[in-house]
Amino acid sequence: MAGTWVKHKRYYLVRVLGGQYSAHRLVYFLRNNQDPGLYDVIHEPFNYKRDNRENLHLIPRNERKIY
Repeated sequence: MAGTWVKHKRYYLVRVLGGQYSAHRLVYFLRNNQDPGLYDVIHEPFNYKRDNRENLHLIPRNERKIY
């Protein structure tokens, strides 16, 4: 497993078992036992470098505005 900060996207990408995933989506899945699926996982309060379970929330992609 390896990860890297993607500056222009403002999040970490992680490689696991041959796949590449956004770290915040992996953290959400592992902490909540729920696949975010078609929802966006957002960080509140806009702290993109910290994937705390309490700060990750799901929103429908069509409602994503400033995140």
